[in-house]
Order: sequence, then structure tokens, then C-alpha cells
Amino acid sequence: RAVDITTSDKDKNKYAMLARLAVEAGFDWVYYESKGHVHCSVKSEHSVAAKTGGCFPGDAQVTIEGGRIKQMRDLLTGDRVLASSSADIHAPLLYSPVVSFLDRQPNATRTFYVIRTDGGHNITLTAAHLIFVTECSSR
Repeated sequence: RAVDITTSDKDKNKYAMLARLAVEAGFDWVYYESKGHVHCSVKSEHSVAAKTGGCFPGDAQVTIEGGRIKQMRDLLTGDRVLASSSADIHAPLLYSPVVSFLDRQPNATRTFYVIRTDGGHNITLTAAHLIFVTECSSR
């Protein structure tokens, strides 16, 4: 099941809150696609996202504009984080603003999984979080 959320009054300030409410309602995937709408989808009534919430631990690190590293727990709305600009592996990375925190519960206890790459890097996240996967041409 999927839904696109928009408002009739075109008040763009509402979309971040609508995306957050969609996560709280149990949608598996919430994509703040543009300043015009939010796309939400769910696999089933028993989605893992609805049961577990969260995505990353507070001590997970991101690169913010200017090249500094910041822990997720310290991010603020408006901070610009390094992100992929497209599913195309040749597309440039860009800094994208944090528009909302969909499931920030610093005192909640969650189960996180650690994935270790061949290159020795780790990513820690919940079972419900999606990961961008692509072919690596450097091998």
C-alpha cells in the first residue's frame, strides 16, 4: 500500500510534520520527495518499522557541510548532511538539509544491527531501515 501526501493550501512548512506522522502511523518507507509532497508506503499491517521504529543510534556519524563529522543525536533541523543526489552511482554527492526527525526517541531502547563492509567500515541501523545498494566499479 502507498500514499502520496500533499495539502490543499500548499503550505510547504507542513510536509516535515506530515512525514513524521506517517512514520508514527507505521509506514515502512517515508520519502520527503520534494517541497510538494511526501510519499509513504507500507509492506503489511505487521511492518517492522511500526514495531521497532528508529533508524540509527544517536552516536552514528554523518558528514555535515564544511566536511565536519557530527553525531546524529546532535543534528538540528536545517543542518546540511552529505547525501546521494540520485540512484545513479556517477551522480555527485550533495549536502541536503535536515527537514525533520521522523522517529527521534533518545531514551528508547532499540535493537540495532551492525553491517561490516569488505573495506572495514561499519553501518549500524535498525532492521527496518533501507540501504542504497549499487554495483562497485572499483573492484
